Amino acid sequence: MRTTLLRPAITLLLFGLVAPHVRAAMPEPPPRWAVGEFRGFNRKYRLEVELRIDRNGILRRWTWKRGESRNSDDFVEGGWENGLLVFVGDRFRVERTNGGFIATKEADRNDVTEFRRAGGGVDRTPVPTRTPRDTDVRIPSWAVGTFRGPNRKYKLEVELRISRSGSVERSIWNRDKDRDKPDTATGRWEDGEIVVGGDHYTVEKTRDGIRTEKRSDNSDVTNLRRR
Repeated sequence: MRTTLLRPAITLLLFGLVAPHVRAAMPEPPPRWAVGEFRGFNRKYRLEVELRIDRNGILRRWTWKRGESRNSDDFVEGGWENGLLVFVGDRFRVERTNGGFIATKEADRNDVTEFRRAGGGVDRTPVPTRTPRDTDVRIPSWAVGTFRGPNRKYKLEVELRISRSGSVERSIWNRDKDRDKPDTATGRWEDGEIVVGGDHYTVEKTRDGIRTEKRSDNSDVTNLRRR
C-alpha cells in the first residue's frame, strides 16, 4: 500500500503532524453501537470525514474537501481506548446519538464531527476466541469497583458499585443527612454506558475514578473516586 502524508495543511491541523498509518497503542473492543462505518462533516475545518471502527477497536479515518474524491490510501489509523477515539496526539470524546455519534476533540471543543452510520463495518482481523467464562458484557477493568462522589446539580452524594458481570447498584443520599438511609436503585452496564431507572449515563475514566454524565442532560454530572 502506498504511504502518503496528509496533504492539505488544514488536514494537518485537524489530525496533528503524524504519519498517517500509525496506530494507537492499546485498542479495546468498542460497544456494539460503535462498530461499523460512519460519515460526517467537520464544520471547523470544512472537511468530509469517514470513519471505520472494527470490532477489535482498530480505527481508520479518511478526510477530504467537499467536491473532491476520497483517496482510499490516505487514511489515519487509531484505536478505541477507554471510550475515546484515540489517534496519535489526539483524543476525541464520543457521545452516542440515534443515528451514530458525535466526536469532540478533548483539547478543542470547537473541533466537532457528527457521524451517521454509513455501513455495517468490516473487521479484517480475527476476533479472539471466546471461552465459556466470557459474557456478552464487556466492562473495562477501570470501571469495575465501588466509586463515590458528589452530584453538584442536585447536591447529592452518590455511590456506584459496578460488578464484572455488568450489574450496577446506585445509592444516593442527601449530603446533609444520614448516609444509613440511602435511596438505592439497580441497573446494568450496556454498550459502554450505565443504565439506571431508564436513564442512560456515559462513563469516562478519570485519574482517580470515573465521571458519569446523563445523556439527556449534560449538566447532570458526577465525578466519583474509587473507594
